[in-house]
Amino acid sequence: MSKTIHNQEIRLVRRPGGKVSFDDFSLVDTLVRPAQEGEVLVKVRWLSMDTYLQERASGDAMGPMVPLNGRMIGRGLGTVVGGTLPAGTLVRGEFGWQRYATVNAADLIQLPPSPVPETWHLSLLSIPGLSAWLGLHRCLLQNRLDHGRKTLLISSAAGTVGSIAGQLAVKCGLKVIGIAGGPEKCARLRDLGFAEVIDRHQVQNWHEAIRRAAADGIDFYFDNVGGKVLEAVVQSANARARLLLCGHSSEYESQGAQLHSQDILYKRLAIEGFLVWEHSDGFADAGRALAEAAAAGEIKLDETIHHGLANAPSALRDMLDGRGIGKHLVKLED
Repeated sequence: MSKTIHNQEIRLVRRPGGKVSFDDFSLVDTLVRPAQEGEVLVKVRWLSMDTYLQERASGDAMGPMVPLNGRMIGRGLGTVVGGTLPAGTLVRGEFGWQRYATVNAADLIQLPPSPVPETWHLSLLSIPGLSAWLGLHRCLLQNRLDHGRKTLLISSAAGTVGSIAGQLAVKCGLKVIGIAGGPEKCARLRDLGFAEVIDRHQVQNWHEAIRRAAADGIDFYFDNVGGKVLEAVVQSANARARLLLCGHSSEYESQGAQLHSQDILYKRLAIEGFLVWEHSDGFADAGRALAEAAAAGEIKLDETIHHGLANAPSALRDMLDGRGIGKHLVKLED
């Protein structure tokens, strides 16, 4: 493309104080850098809102920090408009928060025509789905269902990872209990096959709330929030229960979980931190299983759509605050 193409990007201008806010970002007009040898120019269509964005804006535990005054990172879907791949090819990649991205073709995943909605390539068929499948099957269950252990608790169960993990667990025959915020989300989890639901907005004592929902105790816990919920699960869990720590979103603005060693020791609890990138050798198998489940109509996904690049910061904050349901996406419009 020889003509000048105007671009827009969102830059991180201030480290978040807790969760991100709109004032941490700035919308900037730029120009598109033409694609060079081995590169592709992509028109970004969708941006994915994920908790790792908060982590990377605030610190380096999940990877390199976004530099101040640098473009905000982010995964997305887009259409090739120039470069070494055919124009019109749908691709997924790390484009950052911008309208156009010039990236190495080798770093992109080309997405063939699929019967599922294209946005599912940012949820079920991407990192959230892989996290749910591998966290559940490889780390939590590990062929333990033949030992009478049947009760799984999932926090942030109406979010992308939680809802996928819950549906996969129901398919395995587990009694699945979900934690979500508000009657709409709780009703949706029941529609998805969850046996019991805890409305976090109605909880005054987490230990008692979990005991009421799980009369037989907790055998498995898929944790996406940390904090007070994790503390209560450790107290409520059955002996030899397995706890998988996939996220800690409740701790972005509050104190982290305070666990007592005697609860872990005498119950012989197994607590494992989970980073999906350490299980990349299982991506292919998990991806095939998720694609088969999607094709068979065995997975349902909810989406909350935000419109316009300028609304990406508020979309991320809404996702972190639990406003909306399911996968949060930003649709970039012309």
